[in-house]
Amino acid sequence: MEAPPQFQILRPLQVRAADGGVVAITGARERALLTRLLVDVGHPVTDTRLLDDLWPDLGDSARKSLQVRVSTLRRQLADLATISRIANGYQLEVDPRQVDASRFEHALDLATRRPPSEAAELLEHALQWWTPSALAELEGTPAEVLREHYERLARDGRQRLGDALVAAGRPARGARVLAGLADGHPQDESVATSLVHALYADGRSVDALAAHRRTVEALAADGLDPSPAFRALVTGVVRHDLPVADRSPSSDPPAATPARGEHAAADAWSSLLHPVPTPFLGRRAAVTAAVEALVEDRVRLLTLWGPGGVGKTRLALEVVDRVAALFPEPAIVVDGARIDDPADLPAAMVRAADLPERGSPMEVLAAGLSDRRVLVVVDNVEHLLAATPVFTRLLAAGDGVQVLVTSRAVLNLRTERVQAVEPLGSTTSEGEVSAVDFLRGRAREMGATDLDDDAALGRIATRLDGLPLALELAAARLRGTTPSRLETDLTARMDALGVLHDLPERQQTLRATVAWSVARLDRPTRDLLLALGVFAAPARLEAITAISPPAQLDRLIVLVDHALLRRVPTPDGVGAFGLLETVRRWAADELASSGRGDPVRRRHADHHAAEVAVASAALETSSQASATRRLAELEADVERSLRTFRDLEDHRALRTLVLDLWRWWWGVAATRTAARWLQVAAGGPDSVDRVRVLSHLALVRATLGDPLGARGALRAAESVDLPADPPELDVARWIVALDDGALDEAASAADRAARAYDALGRDVLAAEMRVRGAVVAATAGDPSSSEQANRDALAVLARHGPRWEEASVRNNLAHLALMRGDTDTALAEARASLATFDRLPFARDRWVALETLLTIHVARGELDRAREVGQVAIREARRVGDRESVQRVRIGLAEAAMRADDPAEAAELLLQTPPEKVPVALQWHLLAVCVEVLAAAEDDAGASDAATLASRHDPSLLVFGGDRLAAGVARWATRAGSGVDGVEPDLTALATRLRVVATRRRPST
Repeated sequence: MEAPPQFQILRPLQVRAADGGVVAITGARERALLTRLLVDVGHPVTDTRLLDDLWPDLGDSARKSLQVRVSTLRRQLADLATISRIANGYQLEVDPRQVDASRFEHALDLATRRPPSEAAELLEHALQWWTPSALAELEGTPAEVLREHYERLARDGRQRLGDALVAAGRPARGARVLAGLADGHPQDESVATSLVHALYADGRSVDALAAHRRTVEALAADGLDPSPAFRALVTGVVRHDLPVADRSPSSDPPAATPARGEHAAADAWSSLLHPVPTPFLGRRAAVTAAVEALVEDRVRLLTLWGPGGVGKTRLALEVVDRVAALFPEPAIVVDGARIDDPADLPAAMVRAADLPERGSPMEVLAAGLSDRRVLVVVDNVEHLLAATPVFTRLLAAGDGVQVLVTSRAVLNLRTERVQAVEPLGSTTSEGEVSAVDFLRGRAREMGATDLDDDAALGRIATRLDGLPLALELAAARLRGTTPSRLETDLTARMDALGVLHDLPERQQTLRATVAWSVARLDRPTRDLLLALGVFAAPARLEAITAISPPAQLDRLIVLVDHALLRRVPTPDGVGAFGLLETVRRWAADELASSGRGDPVRRRHADHHAAEVAVASAALETSSQASATRRLAELEADVERSLRTFRDLEDHRALRTLVLDLWRWWWGVAATRTAARWLQVAAGGPDSVDRVRVLSHLALVRATLGDPLGARGALRAAESVDLPADPPELDVARWIVALDDGALDEAASAADRAARAYDALGRDVLAAEMRVRGAVVAATAGDPSSSEQANRDALAVLARHGPRWEEASVRNNLAHLALMRGDTDTALAEARASLATFDRLPFARDRWVALETLLTIHVARGELDRAREVGQVAIREARRVGDRESVQRVRIGLAEAAMRADDPAEAAELLLQTPPEKVPVALQWHLLAVCVEVLAAAEDDAGASDAATLASRHDPSLLVFGGDRLAAGVARWATRAGSGVDGVEPDLTALATRLRVVATRRRPST
């Protein structure tokens, strides 16, 4: 692979192509323009800045001349580089690694994080790139001052090289480097200090004293006195007790220099503006907002605020890069995470600003920045909130100072504008990247290959809250595991993500990231955070107070300010407080390990049980819709409460909660959830509540197509000795008797339950049982009695506002009208049913009403409408997992296809509903339609076989057109089947015949 083009500006300008050949850049102004763009490579430089820096004397023709020079330069660079027009400036699109000046700065920065021997090697290599002729093309222009930046870097690099050589055990070589530097800067105490230490370490005390004396004399020549620390060096040399200080870039400073925290902040983070970071993906809106705040709104103090791991630092880097060209000098950057004591922040800023370290740091800082236009960047200040007066004083120093802060906690200053940094979202759009795409992209870059499981990756991204740091950790983990396995591991433990060793210690693991934030809290606030880990969803203030009394609102606000807690809206506008899942997992783990988990869990469960009891009672009133929404809001924490009662073996509390939840589960079609918890609650000692639980379990089992399970639950309920049967027991008897075809017994059970609910004053449940009695009447062939019972129930239900029972009754009336051939009334009732369902949340039977509407359209010959409604019904039934409803709709669509004279389409629909997988209640209807399809396809033997199989079931009188289908079954069943030598027809052979029909195409017209 060819090397990319290289650009050299630390010597006379030179451009080399990929093949190593020198590319001639002609024209003094074009060469100056290219040099100036290379100084800020990858960043836009405004027209005004270019003209002021290069040709301030061009006058009115300046901008036209600039355009001409840019065009000429573009032609000369050809395919080597692109010059883009960005806003009101130009940007050279070149990788900074192709520019010697950028590599020079990066190497100097990298050396600060290397051991002395490695640092020395890096520094010696980097210093070879710099020459006094750096930026020669800018000579004679105002931009010539930019050379001072590189001269200062080279000077600092030479001093650090000398210190590194001494620390690496090569003091003689270090002394030679430092001596040459001291000759050029005789008054520089810092260089002289390094030289004294180098000579002393090399055993040359006399030379060390001479070097010290030369610096003192140079200072005196200008009337200056040496600092006390520099004077003290003489005593150490004379007494031969001068410490052999390790003054290498990666070591602590000597005693004569500022405190360790200040050095750490300045040295380690001088590289922040020129890192080699991971690619910046998305977040265009966040970057734009921050840039506009600093540039257009001239915000003096902007805080990028968000939880640990959300990407505040990376966002700040991007913002600084975007605005760098608008400031006349580089940003002053300090990493607050490396400062332990808030009192050290001003000194760290002084060092980062390259100001003289004499006097009060705050005074030096205020004076040194008073007339400068500069951006001060302070990263990670959440633990330095006691130093907020520093920012106020800094902004008061001069109008040209702007401050960009990143923090997990807001500063709460009047001058502060807070910009929340949000986790990555669920969608990818222009300028933005989704959490899943970020995870997949980073995992691929880290060597992972098994990344096709989109669903598992999506669940991982959701579980990790879209936090870039957490996604990075997960991406590294995916190199050695599958998404589904990682998802399972994350469910079990927070530490499943592992470690990224090239991050700061506080961010190497997800647990460390959260712990860093929490460590800044006082004990009561920390305890409150741990207690919040018991919640599965955002909690309202009263719920928080119930589990952690007293939960002062002030402490919650502190947690919000520290980005550990979020205030989220609720439908009623009250609002709730929620943790990110990553913080919640940490808090839950810490709560469990503290030994205080069980009492908090119990208070949590008791509170939610009380909430459910209130909402459950409202389900039988006109407030059903709001109660349903409230229970949906509580669902995750209710599930957790159920587990708590189960784990504590509190049978009474568990049964009470399950019974209170029963009607909601039934109303939202959560029948499998109901079955699971009813089965758990059925254990334990006998009581009336156990009978009620078992009765509901029988109803659910029957609804799920498990008649044996329903009978077993009913027998268990009836075996409990009670003074009187609760009405729920007759509800169970009704469903089991109906399934068994014992219609008289079913009718009696429904009537008893209805009267029992009347006696209890529960008229909604009494009306519901009369509707169930109406089902028995319709099944027994008495549609007029069934219709009257439904209308009587409707009058009761309508008094309690829109509710799912009312919508279901109207659906029943639509079906009964259809049975008597009144399609107009049927259509009106079906639409009224759906309109009622549409006013309700989570309505159980909406897709059943769509089935009825499908059948009505078929009966009216509106086949296209029937197909449209059928597809909607299938989607809704699938969404809630109602397989039987999906099967019924397919049978209805097959009948519509037959009305359209398309047996091939009908056969294909029936094949999607294999007879052997259809509940017994549907098999007759399915087989009867099969008879029609095979007869239409002129497969007489197949139609006879289907009729023979159908005749083994009782015809369903509730199926529209059931009389016609029954007549067809009877007619074909009398014909000779395809059985040979006594072989009986079976479902497998029938499916084979349908496949043959499905392959036939309708003849072209």
